[in-house]
Amino acid sequence: MRERVLAARRRQQARGYLNAHLPGPELEAACALSSDERQWFASVLDRLNLSARAYHRVLRVALTLADLGGEARVGKAQLMEAIGYRQLDRMLKANDPMRA
Repeated sequence: MRERVLAARRRQQARGYLNAHLPGPELEAACALSSDERQWFASVLDRLNLSARAYHRVLRVALTLADLGGEARVGKAQLMEAIGYRQLDRMLKANDPMRA
């Protein structure tokens, strides 16, 4: 696992930024979503009532998942996993009065 994390970090540094600090346009370029993936992602975000800020947060997580997997670009699998994490976080916040 350590090697995967180090390799992912090297990929991020090669882009010039760690994913957490990647500016919006560079983030979208690094994800390289196809038009079908972009359309699917937009419809999911709309159905889940997620904001533009959430859009970028999900993209960052999906890009990190792709980096950890050694993938050249973000695919639907990484987007679905990242959305799942976002939904889990929302659910946990809603059920924990200390996090709300």
